Amino acid sequence: MGRGTENGGRGGGDATNGGTAGEPGSGGQAPTRVSRIMAVRSSRLTLSTTRIRILDSVGTARVQRSTRLVVRAEDAPAAPAEPKKPEIGPKRGTTVRILRPESYWFRDTGKVVSVDQSGIRYPVVVRFEKVNYAGVSTNNYALDEVEEA
Repeated sequence: MGRGTENGGRGGGDATNGGTAGEPGSGGQAPTRVSRIMAVRSSRLTLSTTRIRILDSVGTARVQRSTRLVVRAEDAPAAPAEPKKPEIGPKRGTTVRILRPESYWFRDTGKVVSVDQSGIRYPVVVRFEKVNYAGVSTNNYALDEVEEA
């Protein structure tokens, strides 16, 4: 048998065995893509088949078939929304009195800028009208170090 018919007469010709050289890496074959896609779809499964007809330099046609199966994870049902936890501390904008004795603003009043709900040690941020010795006008306090004025 000659080199051009080694694959059961299907050809495979390239420039060295009597075929014509096509694109680099194509083995001299001129692929003609004839796609017929059959798809089966459901909510989680997709099955598709593609047929490709390849013509070699001699004119012999062969068909390649590739099948692809895609399985998607099932969508989880939406979890019921958790009821909101009650907010801790004074509301934003509330005027509070400082109860921390070592604070520059002890027994002074300031406005609540924010209250962190994540559970940190000093969640209440208070802004004052006067500044301390370092030129700072805000400070964080624990929930038990402030009272609404």
